[in-house]
Amino acid sequence: MDGIVSGALYKTVEIDGVRFDIYYGFYNEREKELGYEPTPVYPNFDKNPQYTKNGELVVAVYKDLCEHYKPLPKTIELDGCVNCVHFDRREEYIGLCKCEHCKKADENPERQNE
Repeated sequence: MDGIVSGALYKTVEIDGVRFDIYYGFYNEREKELGYEPTPVYPNFDKNPQYTKNGELVVAVYKDLCEHYKPLPKTIELDGCVNCVHFDRREEYIGLCKCEHCKKADENPERQNE
């Protein structure tokens, strides 16, 4: 990964109308202090939730499980949403949560009174 500079664009991702850029960088200062190479830094969807125009939540494969988690019959080694029946992978580390309970309230009539 020689020549990769922190802050350089890694790629642009678009998932059902939600578009965001992924840049090289560090997830924390410790990585920088230890001399790690910059890596693609994916958005923190927990801090800044993003939804598709249909109200589906964009999530990372490693997102912590929620109360609506339903395990796949055969899980993979990663912990997180990637092992849930509601997860629809769209990119290497990103997908959509198809759970009706997690849809944006204005797109989900069942949640409009919440």
